[in-house]
Parts: sequence; structure tokens; C-alpha cells
Amino acid sequence: GVYRWTEDGSRVEVEVKTRCVVGCSHCATLCPEGALSFPTFEEIKRLRRGA
Repeated sequence: GVYRWTEDGSRVEVEVKTRCVVGCSHCATLCPEGALSFPTFEEIKRLRRGA
């Protein structure tokens, strides 16, 4: 997996950053405060093109 719950179960931590998938934002659904944000797929495509 990419992330894991802390031992006390109070939060999620990224465990293996190299397994994150470009364009995925699933971990944001685990944040009760809505503190995680990600670029849109269009922004990612633009960055990959170098525009």
C-alpha cells in the first residue's frame, strides 16, 4: 500500500511515497479536515507537456 494508519489509529501517514500514482487523489478522502488538494488532471497533462 501507499499509506497506513498510525498505531493509535488517529491518522493516516504516507508509508511508501514511491507507490503514489500521478493523478490519484484517494488519500484526500481520508482527511476529515479536507486539508489535501491536488492538481487537476488537465494541469498534470499541461505540466507533462512543459506548457
